[in-house]
Amino acid sequence: MREFDSVLLDLDGVVYAGPHAVPGAVSALDALLHENLPYGFVTNNASRTAADISDQLVDLGLSSRPEQVVTSGIVAARALGEALPTGSRVLVIGSPALADLVAEAGLEPVHRFADEPAAVVQGFSKEIGWHQIAEACQAVASGLAWWATNLDFTMPTDRGLLPGNGAFVSIVAETTGRRPQVAGKPGAAMLRTAAEVIGGSRPIMVGDRLDTDIAAAVAAGIDSALVLTGIHDVHDAVRAPRGLRPSRIIGVLPELLDPVPEVTVDGDTARCGEASAHLREGVLTAAGPAVQAANAALALVVELSDDESANLVIADSVPRRTEAVVEGGAESVRHR
Repeated sequence: MREFDSVLLDLDGVVYAGPHAVPGAVSALDALLHENLPYGFVTNNASRTAADISDQLVDLGLSSRPEQVVTSGIVAARALGEALPTGSRVLVIGSPALADLVAEAGLEPVHRFADEPAAVVQGFSKEIGWHQIAEACQAVASGLAWWATNLDFTMPTDRGLLPGNGAFVSIVAETTGRRPQVAGKPGAAMLRTAAEVIGGSRPIMVGDRLDTDIAAAVAAGIDSALVLTGIHDVHDAVRAPRGLRPSRIIGVLPELLDPVPEVTVDGDTARCGEASAHLREGVLTAAGPAVQAANAALALVVELSDDESANLVIADSVPRRTEAVVEGGAESVRHR
């Protein structure tokens, strides 16, 4: 039996990159359908509806339904609906999509502190300006319960990394001296909600970021796979503190369903399939097939302290990441 019965997937860097599907993602989702493995998408983006996100995935050739998408806005609205009496007013600092989710939770979205809200929820919107932030600061300073959909300080755009919701949340936090409850990754609530939605009892979280995707899996107590087509690479993973270490590393998404070679550790040496890794006097080396070598290297750092892993010297023989590319209409993978 596989160690998982369902799959939770981050979006950017895992199934798509900008306006294109990541090579291998379409075939991977088709394989999950063929294997009857439930899967869902988890995203900290609270500015769009699940239906809009699902439509985008379908346009990219990916198999998706709106009910498979869980956003941080959905989790925040659900938490508020459970905490507050039906009909309570909630100050919404964010997009119309977030306000709609609050209304669907049986609450009344408002946009001014003068409307006497019972709580505040803050999510990303490109339309947020000084007046909305001022309303949030006044409400939070008064002591109202404050939820943030996510704390991602930056967001990827076609102009590079630009301020995300966390940047705006930090303004309110620094102004009021308070910190919000957080609905999205790296909190555990989002993954637990998504697993419940898709009917999984032993999910695996697949992500490209250690500080959100993998950290959320650790917090939720579930297995995780770092896929090497996005932000973080093998060297990041082996240097990461315990709370950010993945269970395994895969090069591209289709490898999630491949048989996992057994990893064995004997002193300063680990073996995975045809690959091996060695840790001697703080220097990590590896040899053999790239992804197997990466998992052997990962196995060697499990017993290290956070300081020891952070200060590792990693040789060039340890692969860093996967490049999934399309050449002449055919998908291919290379490692470096």
